[in-house]
Amino acid sequence: MSSEIIHQLEKRYPDAKLVKIPSSPVTYPVSQDKVEKIKAQFHGKFLVIHAANMYAHKGFDVTIEAARLLGNTSPNIQFCLLGDGKEREALALQAKGLSNVHFAGKQTNMGDWFAAADLLVHPSYSEGLGSVILEAMAAGLPVVATRAGGIPDIITHSVSGRLIEVGDADQLASSIKDIANDTTLRNRLIVGGLEQAKACDINQTVLTYQSLYQTIKDGS
Repeated sequence: MSSEIIHQLEKRYPDAKLVKIPSSPVTYPVSQDKVEKIKAQFHGKFLVIHAANMYAHKGFDVTIEAARLLGNTSPNIQFCLLGDGKEREALALQAKGLSNVHFAGKQTNMGDWFAAADLLVHPSYSEGLGSVILEAMAAGLPVVATRAGGIPDIITHSVSGRLIEVGDADQLASSIKDIANDTTLRNRLIVGGLEQAKACDINQTVLTYQSLYQTIKDGS
């Protein structure tokens, strides 16, 4: 749950007593052979992934525009779009002619992609929380995402990731370029992201639930 979800619930149930307990990231298995195959496919590239169902609110159009902006100035940056959905055809048309954008389709081996990639972007127009962000952080991947919905609950700007304004492809392109070219910045965001993921670890979440249940029990 995020602040955005709490806000929406408060509007509908103003008298409810609500408690915000964050989602916990899923940990995926990693096959080193598959990781090496992905790296070989994009050999020598700084690999940026965007992983989500291809719905309009997920901001794939912003990612493609950022790729367009970086196509000539940063040929070492490669975008790989992981997902499928009703927007894919329109997105493929938008990306026509861009050699730095690859459509990989829906993936089930996200652990391999997190291990092979250099950066996750998630420029959603709206978002309850963005679980894939926490999953990427837990895997040691830096993240750039929008100030939308519950995302600022899990990204502190320039500490655990980079935040950009909704729909701003220029900011996205600039942040990607900064992280690709600045190892110190990239490592700082990785460390911050790992700390954030730890705070949302299932062991911490369980303790929060236990405390809440005990409070309810004591009050009954």
